[in-house]
This record gives sequence, C-alpha cells and structure tokens, in this order.
Amino acid sequence: MNVGQRIKAARQAMGLSQSDLADMTDVSQPTVANWEKGSHAPRHSALTRIAEALKSTPASLLDAQPEQADSILSLHHVPIIKLPLAEADIDIGAVVGYMTVSRDAARPFAFKADRDFPDQNISAGDTMIFDRAPVSFSQDAVLLSFGANGISLDRVQTAKTTKGAASKPRLIMSVSRF
Repeated sequence: MNVGQRIKAARQAMGLSQSDLADMTDVSQPTVANWEKGSHAPRHSALTRIAEALKSTPASLLDAQPEQADSILSLHHVPIIKLPLAEADIDIGAVVGYMTVSRDAARPFAFKADRDFPDQNISAGDTMIFDRAPVSFSQDAVLLSFGANGISLDRVQTAKTTKGAASKPRLIMSVSRF
C-alpha cells in the first residue's frame, strides 16, 4: 500500500470526504484526489497536516505496516531536513531527502550536524535522527534544544512528559557518513 492509498483508507475510516480532508489541511479537493491516486506525493508540511487531520502520524502514512503482528521491525522513511534554526523549522523545513530506518519512533525527522557534539560522540556531518513524539522514559536520553546560540544536545537522566506539555525532540540515533 502506498502513501496515497493509506491516506484514502484513513480518510474513509473516519468518514471524511476528499473535500472534508482538503478543508482540514488547507488544500484543494483535486490535490487530495491527486495524493490518493498517487499522481503527486504530499510535501512534508502537508503530510504533517494530513496526519493531524486523520489522527495519525506522518511516519504511519509513509510506512507500510508489518503484515504480521509479531514482526520485530518497524520501518520509517525519515525526512532529512535542512538544519533547523528554530523548532518551528522542523515542520516547515525543506526536505532534502529521506532515509529508511528501523526504529520505534512515531514522529521522526533527521538533519546533519553542523558541528561536533563531543559529549554525544557526534561529529559535524553526521546525520542525527530525532523523535518528536511525547514519551515518558526512565533511562538516560539526549534531547534537542533551540537557543540564541543555535541547537544544543542535552543529556538528561530521566525525562517524563506530562499530558499536554510540549516535549523536546529526543535523539534516537546518529549515523556517520550518510
């Protein structure tokens, strides 16, 4: 099943027309029809709006779900974006490519490090993959922060999010020379 078929299936499961989805995502009905037919793929920012409207995630619309429930792999087509200057850039940043990873992440995105992060063993040019999904976890984690001096990666001992609270993107892996 391709992304257009998954959009159509999710839209129909919610009882929405193409016009309803178009209104919810600020596009025209023919654009929704083109996505569903596979003539055009939604851009990253549109895919985020579609996922929100369909109570889904961009990753689940991009990825085929495993055929078997006992499958241990979950594949994601992670968008690689230009280096974000602010958190808002994550959703609207230009997508420069995609990489496929096997990881349990609901809202992944990636970008290349613009400098070394020696505390995290990450070098300039390494591709860093983050997850924006709010989660609670009890082990060490590395979170992405935006400040006046650009981005920083901060290691935390235990991170917990509360319902409705904004969470910082969590580093899930880095890849050298991708």
